[in-house]
Amino acid sequence: MQIENFMDEDNRIVKDNYLAIQYQDDVRELFKQIADEVFGSSKIFYYAASRTISPELSADASFEEYINSKEGLIRAVISLPESGYENTEQLISLYNKITETFSVEEISILVVVADDDTFETGDEDVIREIFGKK
Repeated sequence: MQIENFMDEDNRIVKDNYLAIQYQDDVRELFKQIADEVFGSSKIFYYAASRTISPELSADASFEEYINSKEGLIRAVISLPESGYENTEQLISLYNKITETFSVEEISILVVVADDDTFETGDEDVIREIFGKK
């Protein structure tokens, strides 16, 4: 779990990523639904660890409340088969669908288009290798 603990002008602020961890699989599945709708097939690499939320959103917040929270950064890598990518209009559609679904102020999405064979056999290790993050 990640905890941020700091002072603003008058108060101590504590943020954590409890909800991000709790809803990690739901967020990944939602990204997959959106990407599959646009591209037909996708693989999603999403880890919640970097998204911290202020205590105003309680630990028992619903998934809907969580995705409607404006705080924190959501990062994901979306891997696509080359045969599923047609044009930049798809990327615009993907962006629009994601920003309509998630209310966060910061979203970082990396789209990787892989040849079909690499896509079929690719997993998180392939993505890490592409970016030199072994």
